[in-house]
Amino acid sequence: RALHYSFLPHGSIVFPGSFNPPHQGHLSLASAAVEHRTNSQRRIDPTAHRRELAVFMELSIANADKPSIDPEVVSERLRSFLSFEELPTNWGILLTRAPLFSKKVEVLSNCIPQEEIRGSHEGSPMMSFVIGTDTLVRLIDPKYYGNDRDEMLEALGSMMNQGVRFIVGGRLEQRKDVQASEKFVSGFDEVDRLPTKIRAMFSIIKENEFRVDISSSEIRSEQLNGNTTS
Repeated sequence: RALHYSFLPHGSIVFPGSFNPPHQGHLSLASAAVEHRTNSQRRIDPTAHRRELAVFMELSIANADKPSIDPEVVSERLRSFLSFEELPTNWGILLTRAPLFSKKVEVLSNCIPQEEIRGSHEGSPMMSFVIGTDTLVRLIDPKYYGNDRDEMLEALGSMMNQGVRFIVGGRLEQRKDVQASEKFVSGFDEVDRLPTKIRAMFSIIKENEFRVDISSSEIRSEQLNGNTTS
């Protein structure tokens, strides 16, 4: 069932992406993020009732670097997601026109009931975005903040103060040189370059907790070559 206005439970996991196409790696990273966040919350408050976290795949029709996605393409990607038999019943899909994270927070925070925010445990995130290291690099790139590092840090600080957190899953570095050796990028180096206060809003899933060496670009390449396995 499609809802014009979405309801987001406090503490939801939001996985933004273009999902071109959706694949098992997306589901695996979202599942790893749920486990990571659940364990973190248990350390904060071991006596708290364990509530199953809701997960939302967020597909922004507008994109900061690319043209907007055609509605028929959006429908196809939604059908692909819904075709996954292992998609949990408390997972959903969000459509937005929010290409930047500051806008995502503005839009999605309005979907969380105020009574849930007031009744939440101190220190618990309002929402957590799960991202790959490629998205992490763009998130902390001053290019998207008027080429101003201070503006970037201010934007991240504002989101942090609203209760936003980021869960980062590593991936193989995308190299144009096919002869170069593959390197797994965890995100630790990128986060370490941020000020201490800002670093606190990032949690990194270790390689032994999550690693799936598939990507949407590889799947698209295989499909063009006649291999549609994903």
